[in-house]
Amino acid sequence: MKRKMLLYIPVLGCMLGLTACNDMEQLPANKFTNATFWTSMRNAEAMLNGAYAQMYPSDRMLNDEALADNVYDHTSSNTDNRVWHQGYAVGDLRMFSNEWQSNYQTIKNVHIFLANVDAVKDGSVEQKVRLKAEARFIRAYAYLRLITFFGDVPFFTEDITNEEAHTIERTARSTVMAFVHQELDEIADQLPLNSALIDAERGRITKAAAVLLNARAYLKDSEWGKAQGCFEKIMNGQSGSYDLFESYAGLFEVENEYNKEVILDVSYAENVRTWSTIQYFGPLSAGGTSCIRPIRASLVDSYLTLGGYTINEVGTDFDPANPYVNRDPRMTATVVYDGHRFKELKGWGPEVIYTNPNGGTIDSYDPSKNSTSRTGFYTAKYFCPPVQGNNNTGINIIMMRYAEVLLGYAECANELGTMNVDVWNNTIRLIRERAGFVASKSLDFPINASQEAIRDIIRQEYRSEFAMEGRRYFDILRWKIGPETLNGPVKGAYFVPGVIDNFVFSDPRSYLYPIPETERALNKNLTQNPGYN
Repeated sequence: MKRKMLLYIPVLGCMLGLTACNDMEQLPANKFTNATFWTSMRNAEAMLNGAYAQMYPSDRMLNDEALADNVYDHTSSNTDNRVWHQGYAVGDLRMFSNEWQSNYQTIKNVHIFLANVDAVKDGSVEQKVRLKAEARFIRAYAYLRLITFFGDVPFFTEDITNEEAHTIERTARSTVMAFVHQELDEIADQLPLNSALIDAERGRITKAAAVLLNARAYLKDSEWGKAQGCFEKIMNGQSGSYDLFESYAGLFEVENEYNKEVILDVSYAENVRTWSTIQYFGPLSAGGTSCIRPIRASLVDSYLTLGGYTINEVGTDFDPANPYVNRDPRMTATVVYDGHRFKELKGWGPEVIYTNPNGGTIDSYDPSKNSTSRTGFYTAKYFCPPVQGNNNTGINIIMMRYAEVLLGYAECANELGTMNVDVWNNTIRLIRERAGFVASKSLDFPINASQEAIRDIIRQEYRSEFAMEGRRYFDILRWKIGPETLNGPVKGAYFVPGVIDNFVFSDPRSYLYPIPETERALNKNLTQNPGYN
């Protein structure tokens, strides 16, 4: 495994990042003016790499995960996340302004790059076309997040002045979405296939990433035919060569980075660009620090049995006396539960982790301690050995992978009324076989099932396949299932008594964040979302 240096350079009043995608020497931070900076392609790439780093900060995936129903955000005091889930958030929470500012800072850096890169004289036309396509992808990604969280948002396609920023009005979500689709359509053929990347370019945006982001955008508006067309371009090899990686658990191990399933990931560099947030999810006996975001029972209970049954289904092979035995192997790869054979899964750490209150270990449930899990569960997925004794890890985070393409194609087929045995066998069955299912009930197409029943199966498959990867909340939003999933009691393992907390989801108010009050104080033309006035 090759690790590369990540450097940060303050230039032109912005903080620029050099990601692990490029081997570059550090540039002197005090040697540039706006006129001299854009004379070197090396500098231009540094600017773009800063936008890469802003597009997906190191804590974004797990912060997104904590918005959904897989995780309970627990500390000794009310966090913004808990206030949001308990239904009384207003526009002054920092989590709202952080989301707003992060994306607009990304967009600003992209606009500066696009406005100046053509002035660089030492790069080829082809190189500039590709880099501009990468920048436009990053901008489309940021705008897509903004309209997902806020609905109508200020929209512009070149850098604006402070005066304009303080007077600009919100643009209709539909207009911004149309721009996202147009951008992704235009740049797809300007980006390379994954097979064309050299080792030093691994982690850079490819054609398939643009096509898949476009599919995600179409799914948000239930444009099933257009989304399916995007998925087809990846499945038939038109957008690159991808396949399911052989091991589900292995997807999230350092030694398997950049495998054939990965469409886009965030490259990390040990001790330079590392990830500490995971240490607040994992078991203490394996190096976790304080489990302030434990996995909820609702996720654990959602996994099928190996026989293909839900745990409450008639005829199920679920054993309440041994609730974690004979279950979907993805549960073991994702969740640390009582009796979890951690070392067998990971190849390091404790042999077995006991989380029950009588387990007598540092991981045992103890509500008097803020460091232990309040639900009796910890996270296994992505949890890696700390680097050099600190609590950071250097594993890549996968933003997009091929399993999403297969599940998306199956979802579109079902919604379009074209789901059949062939579609099932080339999507759902492949994913479940890779997970480790062998029973016919779990693998065979449910030929007599209704469209609604298959919809439930596909949605469950999304949750099981992508749990703790930061995407569940966005599925909840697009499926409009907030009242069913983000409303009601929070519960833990069978040995955790009673209800831990109660969440409140107000429909339709809670489907959007409020516009941050800090932004509205600066710009009186920013209207507020319904329910927050």
